[in-house]
Amino acid sequence: MKVCSTVKFQGISDITFVSVYIKPQTKITKQEWIQFFSSLHSPCIIGGDFNAHHTSWGCAQDDVFGKILIEALDDSNLSFINNADPTYVKYQSKSAIDLTLCTPQIHHQVEWRTLPDPCGSDHLPILINCNFTPEKLSFASNRKWNINKACWNQFCFESINRSYVEPVIDYSTFIKNVNQSAEASIPKYENKNNVKGKPWWTNECNIAVEKR
Repeated sequence: MKVCSTVKFQGISDITFVSVYIKPQTKITKQEWIQFFSSLHSPCIIGGDFNAHHTSWGCAQDDVFGKILIEALDDSNLSFINNADPTYVKYQSKSAIDLTLCTPQIHHQVEWRTLPDPCGSDHLPILINCNFTPEKLSFASNRKWNINKACWNQFCFESINRSYVEPVIDYSTFIKNVNQSAEASIPKYENKNNVKGKPWWTNECNIAVEKR
């Protein structure tokens, strides 16, 4: 299971951030790992609960899942940035099954450490410091209608003079007509705080919301 997000930074290519969760005892072959890693846009940072044990990243012993994963990392030119501290603590048991991986071109710009307070979980929070500067983006204002200053007579006039369509039959045209009537008769609040949109929100997110 994976969740991806791409963020723009100044001076370097877009960086893909990937969150991964692998259920315990899930059998994934070396070739499947390589195929997964090759599908990601580079440079990238991959983090998550891999449920794979290996002494290289701080576990007490290796298991078959960790051995397969580390071979796949070598063949995919990826490295882990864990510092061998445990990430999973339950009773007297400790292990490092939460990994953070990255591509070599940004390895030297990423710092990794765990936080002491588990916040009620048996996994410790992981803090990743990325020494990148986010690219400054400009966003279109999303001001709301100021209904208190609406000219309803003008709104009715504008609506009457537009071709009426049944919302159930042609919803998009109906909404377009309503918005056009509102634009001509209802002012919008001023965006005094100059609130900017979220840099990770893309057109793909808009499409996903529409398809819900």
